[in-house]
Amino acid sequence: MSRFRCVKVLLAGFTVAALLVAGCGRRPAAPPAAGGAAVEVTRVTRGDLEAVVNVTGTIRALQDVSLTVKMPGRVERVPYREGDRVAKGAVVIQQEQADLRNQVKSAEAALAAARVRLSQAQTQLRVQDVSSDAGVRQAEQAVAIAREQLAIVRTGARPQERRQAEAAVESAKASFENARRNLDRSKMLFEQGVIPRAQLDADERMFEVARASLQSAEQALSLVREGARREEIRVAENSLKEAEQRLRQARSNAELTAVRKEDVRAAQAGVRQAEAALAMARQALADSSVRSPIAGLVAERHVEPGQMVAPSPGVALIRVYDPATVYCEAIISETVVDRVAVGQEALVRSDALPGRQFRGRVQGVYPAADTNNRSFRARISVELPGTELKPGMFAKVQIVTERRLNQTLIPADCVLKEPGGEYVFVVEKGKVRRPAPEAQGARPSRNGEPAMIEVVADIARKKRIRTGLQGDSMVAVMNGLREGMRVVSSGQSYLADGQEIRVVDERAEAQ
Repeated sequence: MSRFRCVKVLLAGFTVAALLVAGCGRRPAAPPAAGGAAVEVTRVTRGDLEAVVNVTGTIRALQDVSLTVKMPGRVERVPYREGDRVAKGAVVIQQEQADLRNQVKSAEAALAAARVRLSQAQTQLRVQDVSSDAGVRQAEQAVAIAREQLAIVRTGARPQERRQAEAAVESAKASFENARRNLDRSKMLFEQGVIPRAQLDADERMFEVARASLQSAEQALSLVREGARREEIRVAENSLKEAEQRLRQARSNAELTAVRKEDVRAAQAGVRQAEAALAMARQALADSSVRSPIAGLVAERHVEPGQMVAPSPGVALIRVYDPATVYCEAIISETVVDRVAVGQEALVRSDALPGRQFRGRVQGVYPAADTNNRSFRARISVELPGTELKPGMFAKVQIVTERRLNQTLIPADCVLKEPGGEYVFVVEKGKVRRPAPEAQGARPSRNGEPAMIEVVADIARKKRIRTGLQGDSMVAVMNGLREGMRVVSSGQSYLADGQEIRVVDERAEAQ
């Protein structure tokens, strides 16, 4: 480069430097640098406030059944898998039925045979009743007649018969005397030739007849007076004994009726036993088809066709639940359980469903605490759960225990406490003293301290308040604050009343 060009460049640089120095000298003095503690502030708002209790819980279903078989056997088919929808009463496990059907047929045949035996026993009882009753009555009548005959034979003729026999003898005697007189007269008249021989013969015959009648009447009277013979009495006694023996035999036959009744009762018991056996066989056949008692979805399946299965307590082969009955079982600490009541609104969330929330209500709080963790359980209903919320999911629940409208609100972390009560720091404008900038030509004081100036800046003013309802993150302020005021929400723990602050972040409204 030539010497001339170098000189021109140097002159230009000097000119620029001179202009810059002249311009700086004419600029105004810079303001004092901002000071004070760095804080974050938020504004006081008005709105509705809810007091909530945040708890955790587990999603469950009111209708949630674990099914298994009732008897050992081989599985023939399992129509449903996890996620399939099942109707109420649908067969979810079918065991083989061939042997069970044969058992039903055998029980039906046994019942038919038992009913036939009962019919036979009832018929024999009816026949026995009829024959026994008739035989006893006939035998009793025969005994009564035989006793009367024996009494008659032993007693002999009655007084009336005696008198009748005596009257017959008297009558025969009178007839005999009359015939004898007639014969005597006829003989005398015949000897005199008054009457013929024929008349005499007739009177003789009449006499003989009268004499025979008299003898017969006398013999009859003698028999009446003498009474029955020993042979006749023995015959009558034997007849009575035979009648009594027939009566005993008839009564003995009547005792067979009780035996026939026992036979009927035994046959009836046999019928009942056969009916019970048939019912059990039919029930076993029905139990081979495991049916779902509810309509819902298959949640678990632990059985396959061809497996041999047997009843095992606590071991489920298939599980079905109804999604429409899903609810949340919340775990509530004993410190807040007194704030939870039936009917309160709740919000249910699950980490398995990010961004989803389900509304519900408190349906009940269980009255006894868990002795392991001293917590209570509450049932939270879930509106329109669909099939997204599944039993076993972990849930977060927010229970609204109280709601108030049109409250003065600030974030709960703005509030500080001391023995005298609660307070916040509000942001106000005020005069503060700062060191004067050196650019303004300020000189230090005699003791060497920098010169001070007064400026208007933000200061923290301690404000006593009284809080009301406490929400999840907000709190209601009952006095001391107005809507729109700024309060310190972060960094206030080390502030003093009237201290200068520097706002590094300000939220437009409380969240």
